[in-house]
Amino acid sequence: MDNKPDTRMDMANRLFFRLYQCANMLHKTGTRAIEEEGLTTQQWAVLGALSRPQAEGGMKLGDWPATCWSAARTSPG
Repeated sequence: MDNKPDTRMDMANRLFFRLYQCANMLHKTGTRAIEEEGLTTQQWAVLGALSRPQAEGGMKLGDWPATCWSAARTSPG
């Protein structure tokens, strides 16, 4: 009996779980780091979005969701 699909799924699940653990650890560490500055993770995401070169001339309100989501993924929080 061929168990390749089961092995692949098992490996994918393990990889996903490890990535989830890393993201959780980064979130906790980042949250602690920005708390010292009195910021929330949402404020950090907005600051991250505004600090990008694409926002140098300002931003449209409609651009915020995608920009903040992108900044939140790269911020410490």
